[in-house]
Amino acid sequence: MTWGESALRAYGVRTIVFDTMILVDTPELASKELERNGFHRIATDEQDVDNPELYKDAIRLVRSRSQDDTTDGAGHTANGMSVSNAAQAVALLPAAVWHFPISLLTTNKQSMCPPLHEMVSSLTDTWLDAKTLPQICQLRTYLSYVKAYVPVTLESSFVGTLRHQYHQDFWKAYQEGDIKPRQRSYWCAKRATCMEAGRISVV
Repeated sequence: MTWGESALRAYGVRTIVFDTMILVDTPELASKELERNGFHRIATDEQDVDNPELYKDAIRLVRSRSQDDTTDGAGHTANGMSVSNAAQAVALLPAAVWHFPISLLTTNKQSMCPPLHEMVSSLTDTWLDAKTLPQICQLRTYLSYVKAYVPVTLESSFVGTLRHQYHQDFWKAYQEGDIKPRQRSYWCAKRATCMEAGRISVV
């Protein structure tokens, strides 16, 4: 399942795709499959990325270079790809860490794009769980992009499709005004109350 900027672009958000992020059940198993098909793992050092928390449980890979990747003087490979695109990494992210329902990874095979309401619910929970400022800021940016570029999310009918009541309350509040990082404690408490009252767990 595509994630991050790739998923946002599928819904019309004007953003640049850096790593191609993919949600999977088990990154280790998915990585082995990619490695059998011409990819190899790369290290993710903190100095190499702006948001280390994003990659904490991820595996990053790039396609192994081949003869087709020989560059010309203009910096393009023989198959027409630029060097930067040829070297773009794939980041395998564990769905559980992102609060995305594992079942949708297998039942939604017709589309690699996550259902919009599930993506918003998952991003909300991951934002509430974020530990570092870069992660808090990046996930808040994702949510603001959805609000700004995907008009259907501003319709009252969309709110009712979100996973839990606190997701719906959060999105209603976000429609009416910005959500500040300092308000996370309030929404975390509201989530805890909702979970306890409904005897349900965060995915």
